[in-house]
Amino acid sequence: TIPLPLANLTKLISLDLRFNEIKGPILPNIGSMKSVQALALSSNALEGPIPDSLYQLVHMSNLYLDMNALNGPIWISINNLTNLQKLFLNSNNFSSTIPPALCELKDLIWLYLQDNFFTGQLPLDVINLAALGKMDVSMNQLSGVLPVTLFRLQRLEYFNLSKNSFKGHIP
Repeated sequence: TIPLPLANLTKLISLDLRFNEIKGPILPNIGSMKSVQALALSSNALEGPIPDSLYQLVHMSNLYLDMNALNGPIWISINNLTNLQKLFLNSNNFSSTIPPALCELKDLIWLYLQDNFFTGQLPLDVINLAALGKMDVSMNQLSGVLPVTLFRLQRLEYFNLSKNSFKGHIP
């Protein structure tokens, strides 16, 4: 597990604990690390929901939580992370809909949500992600008609919607 005193490192700018065998939840008091700009916890055995305090890391630009066993929803407070540029939540057990609040992250350039259990439709406000260059929402349980606004993202270079249940015509 991640030791609780780690959150006392309030001046830490980058924390990289990828590719270990860390088990258990993300620190509930991780929001105390107010200076963190990059948090990489990928490829461990972390489980449970994203703690609310993580959404207090307002300076964070890169968040890597992929390839764990995290679950639950992505909270609406994700819109507090206004400096976020890279978000990797893929290969976990997240469920719920993709919150429209995610579309308020105007600096987001990479969005990886594939291989989870997200349901419902893509948010209509996806057009707000004007800086988005890479987006992968494949291997979820998304459905409905693709929002026409999705095809107005001028900077989009990589786009994967495979293995979902979308229907209708490509606008």
